[in-house]
Amino acid sequence: MTLAAALPLSERLAPLWSDLPSLLGPHVALTGASLMTAVAIALPLAVLSLWRPRWRGPLLTIAGVTQTIPGLALLALMVPALALLDDMVPLPIPSLGWPPTLLALVAYAILPILRNGVTGLAGVDEDLVEAATGLGMTRWQVLRQVQLPLAFPVISAGMRTATVWTVGVATLATPVGQPCLGTYIFTGLQTRDHLRVVFGCLAAAVLAMALDALLGWLERTRTLSGRRAALASLATVLIGGSTMSWWGQTEETGVPVVIGTKGFTEQYILAALVEDRLRAAGFAPRRRDNLGSTVVRDGLAAGEIDVSIDYTGTLWIQGHPGEPAPRQEAILDVLRPELHREGI
Repeated sequence: MTLAAALPLSERLAPLWSDLPSLLGPHVALTGASLMTAVAIALPLAVLSLWRPRWRGPLLTIAGVTQTIPGLALLALMVPALALLDDMVPLPIPSLGWPPTLLALVAYAILPILRNGVTGLAGVDEDLVEAATGLGMTRWQVLRQVQLPLAFPVISAGMRTATVWTVGVATLATPVGQPCLGTYIFTGLQTRDHLRVVFGCLAAAVLAMALDALLGWLERTRTLSGRRAALASLATVLIGGSTMSWWGQTEETGVPVVIGTKGFTEQYILAALVEDRLRAAGFAPRRRDNLGSTVVRDGLAAGEIDVSIDYTGTLWIQGHPGEPAPRQEAILDVLRPELHREGI
């Protein structure tokens, strides 16, 4: 039994509830931003496939290929991709946290919206389209007033599927430096705190069910006033949830310092010691926990992580895969210039 498991349930739940605003807020914000971006991309592509049927197959194939990549792998691949893009363009592009997570979630959410959009628009009765055209409607008027309203239930079903997927995949964003409900799960798994794991899973499930219910309300409603009410409720949940991370926060004074940690107990302890020392020295430390080894190294090189504790063996394997390591005293002599060249 772990020390945490020996505490009363109320004492174990207290820190979980206190962390909820800072983790649920970014999770809701990411979900909302990803879905809106995916809809903005997928619906025009669905319309394009309606007007250009030859494009339908390639578009669906490209969107489907993304689903074959495991979510965690896709998130991890976004980090070096954004770091490479940052080197190519004059504007700074963060490679940790929000940007890689947003890109990965959008890529995952496009397929169900696009597929249902294509199916819904293609399933509209051709006689209705011909009748609307015969009344003098333009192609855009037919789309807006006939095809999209009739296809909306099918499109909405795709949006609901994308929403549930997005909430679930977003829990994997912790290893790329993005606070989310997955932080409960990753930390709980590493510290054998099963209550923390269950709490994170339940929080994500409740969020997914709430958003799915609101979209289901929007799908079932046929009146304009009802759809406005459903949209207002959905916007309230997304905006209110997104701002939760700012509730009750106090701004720390001092120079901000980002501490990057990997996902195991020793790193949590060392990072907490570093955090206490920095705060006592007048800095404003901020933690990014449960990062992968390569993510930490990329973050240090990009300047998005200021402090991290690593191990010579890990650093050697990263830079010299398959090569035998020299003696302990000589490893640092080799690693120091290599890390210096990377800007670490």
